[in-house]
Amino acid sequence: MERKPAILEGDAAFPDGLALMRPVAPSAEELAPFLGEMEESGYLSNFGPIAERYEAELAKQLEVKHCLALSNLSTGLMYMPTAAGLDGGEVIIPSFTFPATAHSMQLGGLTPVFADIDPATLCIDPASVEAAITEHTVAVCGVHIYGTPCDIETLESICAKHRLALFFDSAHALGSHYKGKPVGCGGIAEGFSTSVTKIFTTLGEGGFLATDDDDFAENIRMARNWGHPGDYNARFASIVSKLPEISAAAGLLALPRLGEFVARRNELVHLAKSALSAIPGISFPILPEDCRSGFKDFAMIVNSAEFGLDRDGLANALKSENIETRPYYDPPVHTMDAYKGLNHRVPLKVTEKVAKQVLCLPLYNQMHDDDMQLLCETIAAIHHHAPSIFKKLQN
Repeated sequence: MERKPAILEGDAAFPDGLALMRPVAPSAEELAPFLGEMEESGYLSNFGPIAERYEAELAKQLEVKHCLALSNLSTGLMYMPTAAGLDGGEVIIPSFTFPATAHSMQLGGLTPVFADIDPATLCIDPASVEAAITEHTVAVCGVHIYGTPCDIETLESICAKHRLALFFDSAHALGSHYKGKPVGCGGIAEGFSTSVTKIFTTLGEGGFLATDDDDFAENIRMARNWGHPGDYNARFASIVSKLPEISAAAGLLALPRLGEFVARRNELVHLAKSALSAIPGISFPILPEDCRSGFKDFAMIVNSAEFGLDRDGLANALKSENIETRPYYDPPVHTMDAYKGLNHRVPLKVTEKVAKQVLCLPLYNQMHDDDMQLLCETIAAIHHHAPSIFKKLQN
């Protein structure tokens, strides 16, 4: 029997709520040996031995030469232009991203120029990137949105052709694979986040940069230490970004479980797609062939004409069921007050359309199959009752 949605006075599907995400944190018992090591070494931060081991394990996991731990990814993205030897100019980025991508590039001395996204993957569209290049362009920064890898090879080819630096904001992409290899070695460098919303967290905040470029890595080591290599003679202006030892310990405990976390998220997404794909008006971003997503987020596209409600109507109905959702990424960055004054030299039609249709559903490592199944059944019930819900929302 079709259940009555809560927005129409039915019982809520999740009386205690279904959160968008739930971080996995190590226990006090797991952290205890590291606390003892910190007491013995005298290091609480300042690039201590635990952080060094964490960086080495990250580099091994991502198959790169250098991983450089940071207190957050935003500082790492901000460091990238200086570390790559850039001094002003324009950087092409997607508008369909978290604003930190644009903020960090701008604070790093580059002016953001926005490119459109591929309607299938929702990642930056290489054709739009090439159309946006001018004599002022010095770099491109792709974003592996939701964990879906960008078209790295095509972006590398474009940047080589035009002699541009290539960076990646890989905040979502820990555990993702591109053509059989871990995401992490694209362009000059890739930046990853381990903040509380990611596939694993270093106790709330954290991030790291991955690179095979020795000079870039050395510049990042200075950048995260006020611009000097340890002699207090700053080579350039910078702000500090050190990962505390206890955060690195949490990373060391979580990293061996990365494969488990990714596999679990893929299982849940497969379950949900199997259930939701039969509902008219529901579709999903396409994962390119030979790629794997870590599914930092589980996004779907809502076609209002077919589903019976628009994205916001569905989100309101799910809120009545105590189900948390997010419209990642609406508004797109180019429409935000901070960036309205910039010249947008290429059309952003796909970005503007998708931003009004996308909805991210709950997904986390320890989520139960039954919860995902009930979530899907709830969306099906909302679709079934869409005309009545639409009428109620208009009142």
